Amino acid sequence: MSVNVPIPDDLAAQIDKIARDRAKFVEQAIRKLLGEAAIRTRDELARINEVADQLNEEAADVLEFQVIS
Repeated sequence: MSVNVPIPDDLAAQIDKIARDRAKFVEQAIRKLLGEAAIRTRDELARINEVADQLNEEAADVLEFQVIS
């Protein structure tokens, strides 16, 4: 798929200074950012699940001490 995205002239000039193929550079940059975002999401979900497990254990402990009348 081909997508046209306008970028500022100064940014295009910076890319052209370090890359032979602007489209390939942009593709690699996007893939890198998406990969980093996926890692952050995975890490955040792991932390949420860890905290949820701790809270569930605490809730189970509290329930053991409740007196049913």
